[in-house]
Amino acid sequence: MNEDITTDAVVSLKATNELVVNEVIPGDEAEDEPEPDISHTKNSLPWESLFAAAEEMDLDNAIETAIKTLKNGKEVGKLSVIRTLADLLDSDGEDCIQKIFPLVQEVLAEESSNLDLHCEAAVVFKNIIKDKRWENRFSGLSEKLLNFILQNVENQRENVTAAAWLETLSEIADAIPIQAVTDLVIFGTTGQVASITC
Repeated sequence: MNEDITTDAVVSLKATNELVVNEVIPGDEAEDEPEPDISHTKNSLPWESLFAAAEEMDLDNAIETAIKTLKNGKEVGKLSVIRTLADLLDSDGEDCIQKIFPLVQEVLAEESSNLDLHCEAAVVFKNIIKDKRWENRFSGLSEKLLNFILQNVENQRENVTAAAWLETLSEIADAIPIQAVTDLVIFGTTGQVASITC
């Protein structure tokens, strides 16, 4: 220890993790004592209770978290869910198709003037449709997404967001099976014409 200082503090740890400060005067015998062995001291964090609390917590899975975010979250959270739809589809396939895609449609209908949400959803839907592995894995997914796109085009007629959906529709034209086009587009158009003439 430094001989110029009249009083130094020696800090040692007891087995109970209590901090002990002893004043030592230079030349005192305590100055030459070896440092205490703290390798056997007990951790100050209560690890057992932390692990028990973690086990008791109800951790949501990705689908439940996405549902909560789409229903009650802020725009940034909703955008995050929409951006990760492909990941959700990969990890939770059918649950994502049955629960998340329809909920995204509800959010898009409720927030009809939110350009960010609509543009992001249009791009994600387009990318999923163009990636053939999804259609090979989940038969009918392209038709379902095409139906959602057409609904969004129809619902967004008065908004700027319609441009995003129309652009998506034009970009996926070559990726959509002809049967889906005839079933959804042509049948939908003739149904609207029939309802106008009646």
